[in-house]
Amino acid sequence: MTSAPALAVAPVDWQHHVGSQNSPTVALTPRYTLHQAPDARSLRYARERFGMLLESLEIGGFIVGSPAVSDDSGWYLCVDDGTGTQHWVRGRGLSSLVGRTFTEVAVFSGLSLGGTGSLRSAGLALPGPALAADARLSTYETTMSAALAGFAGAFRRTPKLAQPVLHWDLPPLHYLLAQLDERGRPRLPHTTWMQWQTAVHERAAMVRRLLYERSRSVGLNALFVRALTGLADTAHGRTPGRAPGEALQILAREDPAWAAAASVRTVESYAELTRLAYSVESLRAGSPDLHHRHGRLALMIEDPAEEGILAEARAIANDAGLSFAAVGLYPLPRLLPSTGGSLYACGF
Repeated sequence: MTSAPALAVAPVDWQHHVGSQNSPTVALTPRYTLHQAPDARSLRYARERFGMLLESLEIGGFIVGSPAVSDDSGWYLCVDDGTGTQHWVRGRGLSSLVGRTFTEVAVFSGLSLGGTGSLRSAGLALPGPALAADARLSTYETTMSAALAGFAGAFRRTPKLAQPVLHWDLPPLHYLLAQLDERGRPRLPHTTWMQWQTAVHERAAMVRRLLYERSRSVGLNALFVRALTGLADTAHGRTPGRAPGEALQILAREDPAWAAAASVRTVESYAELTRLAYSVESLRAGSPDLHHRHGRLALMIEDPAEEGILAEARAIANDAGLSFAAVGLYPLPRLLPSTGGSLYACGF
């Protein structure tokens, strides 16, 4: 969704729309500004499509409000889930719902380990997730997980929810594979490599516990996607000499989603393979052909920074001749600055 630049619309007082909050407030930053949404065609279209989604899922009570939040990539609508809780959301792929009916829906999400940054362990600064030596949860993890689970939980009211489950893609093996060279050998000295493996697995276990709690708090069970397990030995550096293309073919022989991706995509490095892995999991979630249930819709509730994952999954499905029924819903975290005052920070 795109529209006129944010500065063309005057900010509004967020307190009239968010209501009183008991949670701690946070200092302002200029990144996000709350606006009275303009009467723009893109926003009217977004509201219409979002309403179509709710209608197809037979959910009542949602209210798409007039305020909106903008950043340099577009607008996020204010959506009240019917409980008085506001979410700031934008969607992708909603136009694909036109003329379609669904008999069941499944809900998916994903979270990086620590967000982006550098590993800070044993005094090192290496490309990868921000894994702090003191093993504290990051602001990204705590706020983004609350936004994702909170919005996903609102969809438990649809009678078409296949199971009261939120499927999480939490990617520990991705961070190991990304440290391999083109011959499957760790780029790090042995001691550092062992520290890296320990840090990644410990971090994944800690975030997994967080996501269990987040899911349970909104009335959903957490189910974790087991991605790249066919390359577990490779990820731990136990199969030196294995090239990324060979690893891709190993996955393709064992898994229909990977077989579809490998038929239309190639990789030259393990970093490319791990990036492809995210879209393969979205392909698996969103292709009814892979589930043999053609009335199925996948709701992909993700970090706004990850919009490209679903777009690539859709492109792979199209190139491979698979059907695809998935929409992307991207809520901002509840740690949301405004020019009109402080908004609340989510509690754990």
